[in-house]
Amino acid sequence: MTSDDITLGRGEGFVTSSFLHWLVLGLVLVCTGVRAGALQLVTEDYPPFSVVQPDGQVTGFSVELVRLLLARAELAAEPQVMPWARAFAQAQGRPDVLVFSMARLPEREALFEWVVPLTETTLCLFSWRDRVRPLASLQAARGLQIATVNGDAGERILLEQGFTVGRELQSGTHYSLNLEKLKAGRVDLWIANRAVADHLARQAGYDPQGDLRQAYCAAPYPLYLAASLGTAPEVMARLRAAFVTLQQDGTLAELQRRWL
Repeated sequence: MTSDDITLGRGEGFVTSSFLHWLVLGLVLVCTGVRAGALQLVTEDYPPFSVVQPDGQVTGFSVELVRLLLARAELAAEPQVMPWARAFAQAQGRPDVLVFSMARLPEREALFEWVVPLTETTLCLFSWRDRVRPLASLQAARGLQIATVNGDAGERILLEQGFTVGRELQSGTHYSLNLEKLKAGRVDLWIANRAVADHLARQAGYDPQGDLRQAYCAAPYPLYLAASLGTAPEVMARLRAAFVTLQQDGTLAELQRRWL
């Protein structure tokens, strides 16, 4: 007989010391707000923030930053890359899901916990060279065909402005395919993050300044590491504390210089 098999009490209601150990541990985890469940980390192929390399490895500004945050917070999770609509749904389905790089939009405010801002970026409508003249507003794009990505910030903003998928909006799943649609003239405009558009244009051998023209740009907005509702407060507190250390020691600035 081992010490774990020692019974405390007699009869049908006896309890082993092993059972008490796990019961107490479970109560401690609940009371401190920390769960034993593993974190899930989801993102999309969104260069230069999340970049899937030819060998399948995932890197990029946000990926490197989030990995450092997790390491300093003594948390473990590896990024899973999937289409944005699926990543968004995963982060609404259960607790303990971290998702990035998430634009913080008013319609999303109550759907997630906003852990830390990773960077600030700008959303633009791009034309191929001079096919479309500069626009005074988003509404000025009425009647034009616009390439979007299903569920992303650009598409959500256009939908709020009254644009419709299947009429003005050609909704897809890959940013790089939208760039090729634009070049081929299958759409008039492409709505994308400025950094994403520049990265993909250079990667495809195009001139980001000469071949892509900004027809309209919205105000800058932050991209976040967000968490699903119900994620342990302790997890978010540790990530926020880790973010402060990355700001203070210059690591965040170095990542920005290298990737953005």
